[in-house]
Order: sequence, then structure tokens, then C-alpha cells
Amino acid sequence: ISILLVEYPDKLPTAFLSCIALGMLGCLKLSQTQPSPWKRCSSIFHFLFILIFNTSSYGPRQIEPNEFSQKAEEEHKMFWDKYIHIQDTKEKIYVEILNEEMDRFLTRDCGIESETKKNIKEEMKN
Repeated sequence: ISILLVEYPDKLPTAFLSCIALGMLGCLKLSQTQPSPWKRCSSIFHFLFILIFNTSSYGPRQIEPNEFSQKAEEEHKMFWDKYIHIQDTKEKIYVEILNEEMDRFLTRDCGIESETKKNIKEEMKN
């Protein structure tokens, strides 16, 4: 697509809008894979039929009580477990980098050792 835009720069608005439409279709497909029927959205065929025929046979359907609730709950729990794991890992990496920076700062010898530097060294040992 980049070669096309270099050769024909007047196609830039069309390419831009096409990329937006492709992104929206991707988000629609992603939201249709939700196990919970409350989080699912209508299919592209539903919108297409409404656009063409002003009516759709893919209309809303009845949702039974607790339909797919177990699977939705499992996916929700799995999402939050992954999220917490990522946050913990990020925090560990941050602390590790911070400790490396402090060690490098404290081991740097500039000939003068201040009271603050001594206090920091003592706190790091404890």
C-alpha cells in the first residue's frame, strides 16, 4: 500500500479511510468472540442487511438467564489473572532496574563520600 501511495498521493484519503474501516472490522470481530452475550455485538451481516434492505433477519436474539455465564466468568477471571501477573512482572523489573541504578550510583567513586551516601549505603545493607 505504501508504494501505491508514493506513486499516487491523491489516494491517501481513500487509504486512510480504508485503514480505519479495517480497524473497525477487526474490533467488531474481536467483540463477537466474547463468550458473554451481553458483551457481544451484532454481526457485520446484520449491519450490511440493514444498509442494503433496511431490515435484517440477523436481528437481536433472546438471551437466556445465565447463558454462557460460567465461560464468561472464567474468561473474566483469566483476563484479570493475566493483568495482575503483568503488573507484578512490570513492578519487579522496575525495582530490579532501580536497584541496579542505585548500586551503580553508590559504587561510583568520586573521591568524596557524603553523609547522605553513607546513610543510603547503610539502609541498603539493612
